[in-house]
Amino acid sequence: MITDTVALCLLAVITVCGNLLVIISIIYFKQLHTPTNSLILSLAVADLLVGIVVFPLSMALSLRSCLDLNVLSCKIFLVAQRQVRMIHNMTKCGAAVSKMERKATKTLAIVLGVFLFCWLALSNSMFNPFIYAFFYSWFRSAFKMIISGRIFQGDVTNCKLH
Repeated sequence: MITDTVALCLLAVITVCGNLLVIISIIYFKQLHTPTNSLILSLAVADLLVGIVVFPLSMALSLRSCLDLNVLSCKIFLVAQRQVRMIHNMTKCGAAVSKMERKATKTLAIVLGVFLFCWLALSNSMFNPFIYAFFYSWFRSAFKMIISGRIFQGDVTNCKLH
């Protein structure tokens, strides 16, 4: 559970920092004052709120229900492991595995997969700034200027971003 909390803290910090970069870039650099970037700005604000509000609440809920979740996860894991062992032993002995057992195993795998995917789906708010930086060179330039502190060395609001 400590690993989950550390992962959520890391996701929250990266989400907040990345989206702050996007927000500052669009507000500060006049070249980025476009209708499209207004939409990106509103998405960055929403993603920033996910990092500030949703991640801490998720951490609190995660810590609060730590015992129940670990017990449930262990039980699910043990059931799945027992099912795999039974299927493996049956096929070793030459016995046919019933369709029902295969379907139960697949269903359990899907349920676990969906659970993990839903928990990690919050990370989408963290990835958006990286996507902007990857696809738009002017965001990369703006990010570099902000991170390096060059925006404090003079008036660069009207500079040409590459």
